[in-house]
Amino acid sequence: MMLALKSYHTIEKNDEISGAHIIDSPLFGDGYSTAESKAIFTDKARLSRWMAVEVALAESQAELGIIPQEAAKAIALSNDIHDIDLEKVRLEFNKTKHSLLPLLKVWQQLLSPEHAQYLHFGATTQDIQDTAQVLELREVIVIIERDLKSLIHVLTSLVDENRILVMAGRTHAQHALPMTLGLKIAAWLDECMRHFTRLSECKNKLLVSQLFGGVGSMAGLGDQARELLSVFSAKLGLQEPSSCWHSARDRFVEYLAVVGLIGGTLGKIANEVIQLSKDEIAELAEPFLEGQVGSSVMPHKRNPEICERICALATLIKSNVGVGFDSLMAEHERDYRSIRLEWVSLVEGSLYLCASLSMMNVVLRGLEIKEENISRNISKTAEKLSGEALTHFLGTKLDKKKAFEYLYQAALRSTQNNTALIDELYQFPEVKKYFSYAEIQKIVNPSNHIGLSAAICDGVVLESILHFGLSEHVKLMRAGSLLTFEYTDPDEGFKGWLAFDGVNYSLSAGGMRVQKGLTAASIVGMAKNMTKKMKLCGLPVNGAKSGIDYDPKSPHKKEAIKRFMEAIKPLMLARYSMGSDLNTTMDELEAIGLELGMHSIKSCVQKKQEYSNKFFEERLNVLKLPAISGWSFGKLRAGYGVAVSTLRMAEQLGLSKAKTKITVQGFGVLARATILSLLEEG
Repeated sequence: MMLALKSYHTIEKNDEISGAHIIDSPLFGDGYSTAESKAIFTDKARLSRWMAVEVALAESQAELGIIPQEAAKAIALSNDIHDIDLEKVRLEFNKTKHSLLPLLKVWQQLLSPEHAQYLHFGATTQDIQDTAQVLELREVIVIIERDLKSLIHVLTSLVDENRILVMAGRTHAQHALPMTLGLKIAAWLDECMRHFTRLSECKNKLLVSQLFGGVGSMAGLGDQARELLSVFSAKLGLQEPSSCWHSARDRFVEYLAVVGLIGGTLGKIANEVIQLSKDEIAELAEPFLEGQVGSSVMPHKRNPEICERICALATLIKSNVGVGFDSLMAEHERDYRSIRLEWVSLVEGSLYLCASLSMMNVVLRGLEIKEENISRNISKTAEKLSGEALTHFLGTKLDKKKAFEYLYQAALRSTQNNTALIDELYQFPEVKKYFSYAEIQKIVNPSNHIGLSAAICDGVVLESILHFGLSEHVKLMRAGSLLTFEYTDPDEGFKGWLAFDGVNYSLSAGGMRVQKGLTAASIVGMAKNMTKKMKLCGLPVNGAKSGIDYDPKSPHKKEAIKRFMEAIKPLMLARYSMGSDLNTTMDELEAIGLELGMHSIKSCVQKKQEYSNKFFEERLNVLKLPAISGWSFGKLRAGYGVAVSTLRMAEQLGLSKAKTKITVQGFGVLARATILSLLEEG
């Protein structure tokens, strides 16, 4: 008995197809897409875009006198998918087996015969559908960029918050050397920032129109074909391609490759969370909500469900990247096989990535960091984690190769005998001869061997702020190691600047001034002077300076300062320790900082020095106490540092105080504080 089979081309009116693909499942679809991204790829959305492209074509042709203005107006006025009888379109599709003609035929029935003849005038189907597909991807890229940028912000905060949280670095699944959790996450952040750059570069090549006719020669588009392409592209906000790309699908493949890279990174992060959430490690965990169930028979289970989904999506995305590469093999001047592949690979790849980004934002915003377990795990292998440091230490008095061999043998015996590595190491007579047990024991502290972990974290955080954290009113100017941030006030139009004379240290410090006629050059010059003063005081801090070109007597001074400080707030939280300067006071600036939600305008110092809120507040209060001539310690401290450093320099030169002539250049608080301090020193 043979079964009657439907033609695969035929669409039945009452077919229930909403849940045929997992993406469209009312029950499980949210794990594979988002409602927002899925709305871009519906049949109605696709047909609407085709209609929008046809309207742009007609209006462009009318503008150039190729078709009557009245025809273009009529086509534009009839551009409403809700007026299209989709049942008729379905029936026409079953009959013609053509993707675009059914829509055009039904649409033309809404127009007079006089105007209908100018719909789809001179173009080929692929011109319309390729252009519409570019518009489709432009919409989904907006979502991807937004969610990737959101992820970058979350990762930036996690790096900053965990820059000095020491943990075991693992290579080949084994404890290797100490590092910080911030350093691990910094690698994720750096990767995501590169992906954002890749997507931006890809977008610049991807967003082009298509209007070249049957074989790309533009023969059917008339003598004004090139001009028509230019007008048509501009109307749709797309770039004008140099040549026809009907059979050149590299732009879409590049987009899919970038999608695959982003998906792969998200999968890697998710897998790392899974690995570090295992019971025997338990350092990280994805958020787990009340009511969530891990198992139908094991009530204690807390499965990393979201991260597992992200890993699965990474695999699915990668499979669509492979399909995308197959679409490169188009024959001759046009071949619809590529497009049929793209309707799957571009849609699925985009939807899977949107779902993955959405879920990863949830994971990282609610990421549980279990510091006690991190500390417990690193303490178990503290001796072995300090192996590199011990090798260098032993190498100060022993041959390097011999030091390595002793440690290698000690590590083997320690593992075999379940003994302390130091005890085994101290069995070697040569080690006993040159080193005390206490000396070796002192080296075994993973916290002392994290290298530049914190500094690397600070550098990556700064790059994130520079590219993703600055106000739209702030422009960055780089000149070697000098960073200058120029602020343009949206309300009054005045300029303001913040200059960092290098960022090789974790902190930059300098005052904030309000001065009419202030320039970027003067701010930069003062920042460089601050660097000299920091060096003179022996402080590992980069010089900085900030200020606004504004009348200090204006009644709106406070509001102007506040808008400027709000614009540079990310930099203040990350590394800029602001002080007072010309026409500003610490009390004034601190009050504005509090209004902007900052604990202090020097909160970055608190973070870098690991001060508790209580200790930091006590320190700030001490700085407000009167010291000399009614001046507070806060006003005097920098000047006192310069004064003492100068006097010590004089001592090194063998000069007595009585015979030393010191010139103080300047008229600000620092100069006056230096003079007061010198007088106090006699």
